[in-house]
Amino acid sequence: MNELIAPDSITPITGWRFWRIFERNLQLRSIFAPNPWPKREKITAECLCRGSSHIEPPEIESNCGVYAYKSLHHAIVDYTREFLAQDPVLNPYAGAIFGKVKLWGRIQHHRFGFRARFAYPDSFIMSICNCCSQPIFFLFEFFAFRLFEEIKILLMDPNYPRAGKKIVKISKGMFFCENCWYHLGKKNGAGISSEKILGIFQEDYGVGVSEKEVWAARDLMIRK
Repeated sequence: MNELIAPDSITPITGWRFWRIFERNLQLRSIFAPNPWPKREKITAECLCRGSSHIEPPEIESNCGVYAYKSLHHAIVDYTREFLAQDPVLNPYAGAIFGKVKLWGRIQHHRFGFRARFAYPDSFIMSICNCCSQPIFFLFEFFAFRLFEEIKILLMDPNYPRAGKKIVKISKGMFFCENCWYHLGKKNGAGISSEKILGIFQEDYGVGVSEKEVWAARDLMIRK
């Protein structure tokens, strides 16, 4: 894959990405990494490779950086591929929230996406139902949200398994489409309504829903 080494970008560029929601303060986190996204502050990429404390990501030789798709089309294609290839429950995007993100600082350009030094959410578009993995388009469709606590056993240092393990209790957010909520989610207790959860994100992150982008994502999904 050919890479381009980009100089530091002062003007943000637009990307698209998925997040998960963790903890009772409803904080955004990456799907594949434990890094929390601060509220009202930019997230700064860190290189997690051992012995790389002097490196300022994203370096071309590493995999570090804040990831984002180059276009809405690339994001939808990737989600659709995962949805068709797996049982909906095993879909890595199940329970995720999707939106637009602003990237700046040092940026590596890949064929289908970016890796950036700094980023912050720009708007939210849809979520993915935890049960059926169907998209839930904000503003147009009902959804419910709940936090579930799960116990995980994690390595103290992923690079050194002998370092020992730790037991962690994690509060994980789950989205339910209208059908799955009334048949499955509602049985396990009350949830947070769609209007309330979007209001919380507007207040905490200062980011709302882009109706224009919701329509664009919906049209792309229908064509897929």
